[in-house]
Formats: sequence, structure tokens, C-alpha cells
Amino acid sequence: DRACELPLSLNSSEKIALTKATVFDVSGRLVESRSHPNIRWSLDLLKTLRRFGRHANQSEVARIIDLAEQGAMFYATPEHRFLEQHFLTLLVDLYGGRQSADLLKARRRIAASIEAQAQDAQSHLAKLAFYHQAIEVYANSGDSTKVDEMKRHIAEEAIAASTEALPMSAGMQIPS
Repeated sequence: DRACELPLSLNSSEKIALTKATVFDVSGRLVESRSHPNIRWSLDLLKTLRRFGRHANQSEVARIIDLAEQGAMFYATPEHRFLEQHFLTLLVDLYGGRQSADLLKARRRIAASIEAQAQDAQSHLAKLAFYHQAIEVYANSGDSTKVDEMKRHIAEEAIAASTEALPMSAGMQIPS
């Protein structure tokens, strides 16, 4: 973030252009490496590029979206769902507040990733937590069918979780 603060505070179009070019170059190479943790490091650089806001043209925003999309696809694996969700959240931020098809698609992908985390979880309590997160994101994307499905999963997992969280007690004598 500091990389973009200085040229922005100086309001130097030359330094802004140089900084953007450098950050694009490094983030592009990290994503092209197709390896972890390089792609994860690119997430920070893509967030930095997003901060250029009005100083970024449409083709630059499209390139950030493309790199974020590649990062999300790379991390769409059970062991990296959290990173996938971070890349998808960046996409949501890039699509902005307007309700576009791309924005809704990115939100639904986040919810689907969280739902997959729930299905992969070993604990019923963890599944409950993930399904609760998924229901919120599906609700924000207007997918009432998936909201109803998540409610059914929550009801099932709540029953199963009741056996995981049993009360425990221990007796002990207090000397008088």
C-alpha cells in the first residue's frame, strides 16, 4: 500500500504511471509462476493497484480483474479455500457497488467456496459456522434457493453438532 501512497500524495502522473507499471509487472510474474505462495503474494499487489482508483483506466482494471480471477482459480482447492475467497472478494470490490452480473457471480462463487469448506469440515460445529457464513453471502446475492438449502444444512448440522458439544463436569472435594 505504501508503494501507491507516495506517488498519489505527490500527485505525480509520471510517478503514478511508473509505480503502476512496476506493480503490474511484479504481480503478473507472480501469477504466471503458477505456484504457491507466489500467487498469494500477488493478492497484496493487486489490492495495491486497486487503490489507484481514478488513476486506473479500464484496461488496467480489466487486467487486475484477470489476475485476480487467475488467483481465485488457482486457489480453488480444499486446502486453499480461504485464499480463493480473498481473491474473489477483491473481484467483488473491483466490480463495485453496482449490481452487475459479474458482481453477483463473484458473490455466488464466494458463497459456493464457503459451502465447499462446510462440506469438507470434519466437525459439525465447524460445518455450522461455514453454512452460516454461506447463507449470508447467498442472501446478499439474492439466491433464495441456496439460502433455503443452507437452512436445511444448518438444521441437519445443528442436530449432529448437539452430540459434539456435550456438557462436562468434574467433581472435587474442597477441604474444610
